[in-house]
Amino acid sequence: MTTQNDINILLGIEPPSEGKANVVPVYLEEHYARLAAIENLKAAREENDEALAALAKTTISNEDEEIREAALSALCEISSDNKLKKTILYIASTDASESVLSTALEQAALHFPELAKKMALRLQHHPDQSISTYSIGILAI
Repeated sequence: MTTQNDINILLGIEPPSEGKANVVPVYLEEHYARLAAIENLKAAREENDEALAALAKTTISNEDEEIREAALSALCEISSDNKLKKTILYIASTDASESVLSTALEQAALHFPELAKKMALRLQHHPDQSISTYSIGILAI
């Protein structure tokens, strides 16, 4: 599979290729194809505009929280564009999923401590205790 195929899978332009019969249930093929595409882009360290755009769009709009979280992590690992990373991290800090929120806080704390504090200030009263506790911890630093 090529980088362009991975980008197209993330953007929904190209359906995932069919795998071996009976290995993965049909309803999970797209899920695993998207996770594989994210991992392929991350492994290839693809930092071209199309790859970053596909990861950003996936982080923001994919319905599957595991896919959003993986795309966010990959984008933060691959991209050297701090403005893009900050923007996507801030958007991800409004996600409904606790796992995406946690990843956004972790990545922000790792790369941008001031952004992490802004996000934590907003999330310190989050209904999920792990998010609120993590946010309070960031604010204490």
